[in-house]
Amino acid sequence: MQVGFTGTAAFNENVSGLIAASARKYPEAELALHEATYGVLLDEIEAGQLDVLSSGRYGASPTC
Repeated sequence: MQVGFTGTAAFNENVSGLIAASARKYPEAELALHEATYGVLLDEIEAGQLDVLSSGRYGASPTC
């Protein structure tokens, strides 16, 4: 799974908790993390290069 995030999302404990919970629940899944600016991430998700985008702008529940 291709996961894109902004630099601010890296400091959001909900985002890091969601990534950790996903890795525990789906250990066979491969996560590829990609940090970039919000505009670049939007372009990448629209182009199908990312599966998930987290900007850290809104909360995320660390449940899977």
